[in-house]
Amino acid sequence: GRGSGAPEHVAPPDPDHVVLVEALRELPAQQRRTLTLHYLCDLTVEQIAGETGLSASTIKTHLVRGRAALAHRLRDPRMEEAPDV
Repeated sequence: GRGSGAPEHVAPPDPDHVVLVEALRELPAQQRRTLTLHYLCDLTVEQIAGETGLSASTIKTHLVRGRAALAHRLRDPRMEEAPDV
Protein backbone atom coordinates (compact mmCIF):
# COMPACT_ATOMS: atom_id res chain seq x y z
CA GLY A 1 0.00 0.00 0.00
CA ARG A 2 0.85 3.67 0.00
CA GLY A 3 0.69 4.18 3.74
CA SER A 4 -1.64 6.93 4.88
CA GLY A 5 -2.36 8.03 1.33
CA ALA A 6 -1.27 11.58 2.13
CA PRO A 7 1.22 13.08 -0.31
CA GLU A 8 4.67 13.32 1.22
CA HIS A 9 6.22 16.25 -0.62
CA VAL A 10 3.51 18.88 -0.58
CA ALA A 11 4.90 22.23 0.48
CA PRO A 12 2.81 24.24 2.92
CA PRO A 13 0.98 27.15 1.31
CA ASP A 14 2.96 30.35 0.99
CA PRO A 15 1.85 32.61 3.89
CA ASP A 16 1.66 35.60 1.52
CA HIS A 17 -0.63 33.62 -0.78
CA VAL A 18 -2.88 32.64 2.13
CA VAL A 19 -3.13 36.28 3.25
CA LEU A 20 -3.94 37.39 -0.30
CA VAL A 21 -6.68 34.78 -0.69
CA GLU A 22 -8.20 35.79 2.65
CA ALA A 23 -8.11 39.47 1.63
CA LEU A 24 -9.73 38.65 -1.73
CA ARG A 25 -12.55 36.81 0.07
CA GLU A 26 -13.42 40.02 1.93
CA LEU A 27 -13.98 41.99 -1.29
CA PRO A 28 -17.38 42.33 -2.96
CA ALA A 29 -17.88 39.42 -5.37
CA GLN A 30 -17.65 41.53 -8.53
CA GLN A 31 -14.38 43.20 -7.46
CA ARG A 32 -12.95 39.81 -6.51
CA ARG A 33 -13.95 38.33 -9.87
CA THR A 34 -12.54 41.30 -11.79
CA LEU A 35 -9.20 41.22 -9.94
CA THR A 36 -8.96 37.45 -10.37
CA LEU A 37 -9.64 37.60 -14.11
CA HIS A 38 -7.20 40.48 -14.58
CA TYR A 39 -4.27 39.36 -12.42
CA LEU A 40 -4.58 35.58 -12.27
CA CYS A 41 -6.07 34.89 -15.70
CA ASP A 42 -4.22 37.75 -17.46
CA LEU A 43 -7.34 39.08 -19.14
CA THR A 44 -7.45 42.67 -20.40
CA VAL A 45 -10.11 45.13 -19.29
CA GLU A 46 -11.87 44.61 -22.64
CA GLN A 47 -11.78 40.81 -22.27
CA ILE A 48 -13.18 41.04 -18.74
CA ALA A 49 -15.94 43.36 -19.99
CA GLY A 50 -16.85 40.80 -22.65
CA GLU A 51 -16.73 37.96 -20.13
CA THR A 52 -18.87 39.70 -17.51
CA GLY A 53 -21.16 41.85 -19.64
CA LEU A 54 -20.01 44.96 -17.74
CA SER A 55 -18.64 48.11 -19.36
CA ALA A 56 -14.89 48.71 -19.55
CA SER A 57 -15.27 51.75 -17.28
CA THR A 58 -17.04 49.60 -14.67
CA ILE A 59 -14.25 47.02 -14.87
CA LYS A 60 -11.64 49.76 -14.38
CA THR A 61 -13.57 51.04 -11.37
CA HIS A 62 -13.68 47.53 -9.86
CA LEU A 63 -9.93 47.16 -10.43
CA VAL A 64 -9.12 50.50 -8.79
CA ARG A 65 -11.41 49.90 -5.80
CA GLY A 66 -10.34 46.28 -5.44
CA ARG A 67 -6.64 47.18 -5.51
CA ALA A 68 -7.20 49.93 -2.94
CA ALA A 69 -9.11 47.54 -0.67
CA LEU A 70 -6.42 44.88 -1.01
CA ALA A 71 -3.66 47.41 -0.34
CA HIS A 72 -5.47 48.43 2.84
CA ARG A 73 -5.93 44.82 3.97
CA LEU A 74 -2.43 43.70 3.00
CA ARG A 75 -0.55 46.57 4.61
CA ASP A 76 2.37 45.21 6.59
CA PRO A 77 1.73 46.10 10.25
CA ARG A 78 5.48 46.47 10.74
CA MET A 79 5.39 49.38 8.31
CA GLU A 80 2.94 51.16 10.61
CA GLU A 81 5.69 51.58 13.20
CA ALA A 82 8.17 53.10 10.75
CA PRO A 83 8.32 56.89 10.98
CA ASP A 84 7.32 58.82 7.88
CA VAL A 85 10.40 60.10 6.10
